[in-house]
Amino acid sequence: MNSPIPTPQEYQMKLNELGIYPPKQQPDNPKESIPNYGVRPEQFGAVGNGQTNDTQAILDAISLAKSIKEPVIFSGGKTYKFLPSSVVDITGIPEFIGYATIDCTGVNTGSVKALFQIKGTAQTIATGIRITALTLSVNIGSGKDLKTSDFIYVTSNEINDNPDRPNYLRGMLVQVKSYDKATGILVPFEAFRTSIVSATLQKATYMPSFKCDKNLTYRTTENAFMDCYKVDMANVEIHGDYYNFGDATLYIGYSLARITANIFNPFASGQNTNYGIVIVDLSKVIIDNCYVVGGRHAVAGGGTYPCDYEISGGAFVVYNNSGCIDAHGNVWSIKCSDCIIYEGVVVAANYAYFSNCNILFDQGEGFTIASITLLDRSWGHYDIIDCSITSVGPTSMGAFNCKVSSLTRLYISNLRVKTDHNSTNYPFKITADIDDLEINGLNCYVQNAPSGVVNLINVYAAHTVCNRLVASGCEFRFISKNSDVILLVENCRFSGSPTYGVYFDSFRLVEVINSFMTLNGSSGAYILNCVTAIVRGTVMRNNANTVSNTANKTGAFINGQTDVVIQNNMFQTTNSPSPNVGQCFGVYCNNTKSYILQGNDARGCKGGSGSLANSFIMAGTRISQLGNVGEYPIPDFIKT
Repeated sequence: MNSPIPTPQEYQMKLNELGIYPPKQQPDNPKESIPNYGVRPEQFGAVGNGQTNDTQAILDAISLAKSIKEPVIFSGGKTYKFLPSSVVDITGIPEFIGYATIDCTGVNTGSVKALFQIKGTAQTIATGIRITALTLSVNIGSGKDLKTSDFIYVTSNEINDNPDRPNYLRGMLVQVKSYDKATGILVPFEAFRTSIVSATLQKATYMPSFKCDKNLTYRTTENAFMDCYKVDMANVEIHGDYYNFGDATLYIGYSLARITANIFNPFASGQNTNYGIVIVDLSKVIIDNCYVVGGRHAVAGGGTYPCDYEISGGAFVVYNNSGCIDAHGNVWSIKCSDCIIYEGVVVAANYAYFSNCNILFDQGEGFTIASITLLDRSWGHYDIIDCSITSVGPTSMGAFNCKVSSLTRLYISNLRVKTDHNSTNYPFKITADIDDLEINGLNCYVQNAPSGVVNLINVYAAHTVCNRLVASGCEFRFISKNSDVILLVENCRFSGSPTYGVYFDSFRLVEVINSFMTLNGSSGAYILNCVTAIVRGTVMRNNANTVSNTANKTGAFINGQTDVVIQNNMFQTTNSPSPNVGQCFGVYCNNTKSYILQGNDARGCKGGSGSLANSFIMAGTRISQLGNVGEYPIPDFIKT
């Protein structure tokens, strides 16, 4: 996916190779379900042959439909030429129905910034209200005209909980559960999500509903810089096929929306600013089985006030490295499941949940957590479950990069990462201070790996568990960012790294249990500057598989620890024909205060020579040394 940008046909061939196919086109004669009421453009002289200008007839039909609150019907597979001179307000029309194409090719985008607009109204009912997060009531003053299920827009001038950008402000959309007109106590259906010192409350006095038919197609000139639907303070259900709207095909603000649509954006936007779906300002949107291709972002969330959106099913594709699914603007929550995403995810929401997503990347990063600058770890609750992140060509970018200052929580389960890697970046990288970090199933494979390919996890959480991590062709480094961190690595496998299989630095306690390290270039495990290091029930085989007499060509190389416990491990090699060759030591322990060495098997590890010949080199005070087997007879006290 490098420059120049391919044609639509070339791009679709690329997508087909990856298993991403466009939705089936509408049949020539679909079964239309047309009601016996509604307004038709033909009543006002529309022809619908794709050549005749039907603009005035459609405008007249819309005007009548608004006044009588009935749908507009486009039918018969016709193509209506529609060239309005300004945005067309369709507020009050309940529905667009039928099977047809609305073609606005040639419209003047200098004056028409959106084809259709739906706009509700709101009225300020209170100002200066103090709201406390997670509470279930607030006094907004007596005598308000409120009833159950009313919507209230809560806004403020206060910087949002994630202050990455000062123009992101605190706010929320609440729905009234009850209101006591005498006492002024408002109770919402859900607890208030954030604290606000001085909030403004606006009641949605008119939130129009609108629905458009799945058999309608909207088309304009490639790169026509306009929206198709601009929705403000409304409740909408949007379907259909959309072509070439070069700003935001669907722009949703202060609204509730459900979208099932196919959006084909320009392939060669010069400004690279066109979007499929834009969600802003307290909106709550469900995106269900959409196919969105093209533009800067397929789906983007942001605005002055936070929004929420959920994606279920479908495919989303863009042509650059800016992030196909974008939630690094002012997004409170994003949920994404069962979909294909091409050119990655960029997210900075407070809550993010990704499940069963196939994320592909070529130019940019696969999954990026970005734009969070808090230092108190009060923002960011992330779950990534049963997903895959795959590079589909040689790339210098990482597959997963959590590069923010801090997160509250990151939970990874059954994540598969595969990349063709350039040594300038990390395939998998976590640098944030995370209060609660748990990895329960991570498979990271780097093909064509040069020397020094490293995955990095900076561990801040006081108690961190890494379970079922499988790394192939790359080194994993765990580095403590907190002097009190305890790290448990269990049921993991590290193989084929040009350097170490796994590297630990500066933990209070690191414990490696029931893991496997094989065919790594230097050592299976390198443990540095930890107060206590424990290795139990682990196999380290054929590390340092080239001939060398360097002492740290080992199963485990341990340096700078206070206490070391090595129990019931197996250190194996088939590449030590003579002392100091290949994996020459099962364990090489240097500069430690005390050790326990029990029940280890290091046959085949030929370390040292002469009086120093041994499969183990240990340092410090011996606490216990029992039941070890090596290439040489194990003395009661191992020489150092």
